[in-house]
Amino acid sequence: MSLPTLRRGSKGPYVFTLKRILSGLGYYRGPIDENFDERTEKAVISFQRDMGIAVDGIVGRETWTTLFAQEEVLKKRKLEKYLLAGALAALGGMLLWRSLKI
Repeated sequence: MSLPTLRRGSKGPYVFTLKRILSGLGYYRGPIDENFDERTEKAVISFQRDMGIAVDGIVGRETWTTLFAQEEVLKKRKLEKYLLAGALAALGGMLLWRSLKI
């Protein structure tokens, strides 16, 4: 799948997707719309700098790849937290049940 190169002034659904991912990763705070503005560019630059990739504020192949990889890491962490919370709740319920049974 070929993704477009995005830069300040770009518009459309890919910009919406970019902003949604950047927001989820904590880099973008603002309206999730289809306009690549100055705030979006600053978020992209911060992301690129933190990831150690070329810093130019332009979302090309390397930035898209890194964005999607980081989004997957975030999803995995959220799933792990969810599973851990479930396991702890089950353990707590089991301990409570044992204490009531005695």
